[in-house]
Amino acid sequence: DVSEEEALRAAVTVAAATASDANETARAILACGEQRGIEPEACMLAGGAYCLPTDILRAVRQSVVDEIDEFRSIVEEPEFRRLFPTLGMDRVKTVPKGFPRDFPFPEYIRPKDYSLGTAIPDDFLRQADWLQQTLHVFEVMKPFLDFIN
Repeated sequence: DVSEEEALRAAVTVAAATASDANETARAILACGEQRGIEPEACMLAGGAYCLPTDILRAVRQSVVDEIDEFRSIVEEPEFRRLFPTLGMDRVKTVPKGFPRDFPFPEYIRPKDYSLGTAIPDDFLRQADWLQQTLHVFEVMKPFLDFIN
């Protein structure tokens, strides 16, 4: 028999293992991935990149500017928005220095981090379909992680 914790770790490992190999250089420097948080009244499934070095954050923002149509197709997908209504934990007040002031989607380059999270109930791991729900969250998150990586 496999414990719930072992199964959750396996699910996260499987989800992380599916990450794209599109940018090995960036991945070798710093890669984003999935995370789970299990704490009373603060449980969540999360992922992304937090506390990015300035040069990496600038590169991610530049990728968003350069590939805005692809980025929007990911973050504006209805299920993505339902699960992850907020992009990043903190943001700058204006368009970051060095980026066009007239960029039509400033909300996508203002984050100081590119992290996501969705709250889960305290009894999440007791639900019969918790593993399927976890995999679903990470499947929806995967295109975002691939883009950021």
